[in-house]
Amino acid sequence: MPGHKAGLYLPDDLCAGPDVPLVVCEGATDAAAGRDLGLQCVGRFSCTHGATLLVEVVKARRPGLLIVIADADGPGRRGADSLAATLLPYVPALKVIEPPPPHKDLRAWRQAGATPDDIARLINGESERRLSIGVTYYG
Repeated sequence: MPGHKAGLYLPDDLCAGPDVPLVVCEGATDAAAGRDLGLQCVGRFSCTHGATLLVEVVKARRPGLLIVIADADGPGRRGADSLAATLLPYVPALKVIEPPPPHKDLRAWRQAGATPDDIARLINGESERRLSIGVTYYG
């Protein structure tokens, strides 16, 4: 769209916080599908944009759990991993998930019949990402 600026698809009634997980996905239609599934979902413009803005959202909302939903392709996975690395220092717990095959993204999975229980099982089955700090001592 002429003159548009990349940003976030952020619902007016976002209520993510310490007791409500914040979900980040790629695109407006995935964010809408996430909301339809009952998730507190924010969409980013693409798999490579929005990290700086999401840091601000995370700092303001302070979610106890952040879930990044990757698109099920190479760029989507790389973008989700990069975003997770950026946001990990700001949250106590972070998980990266992706829709099961053959679904390319959350929207396609929702259209195929994904339910809130399906999402919960996927989230519960995924390990948390951990922040690793390496220290080298020269003494």
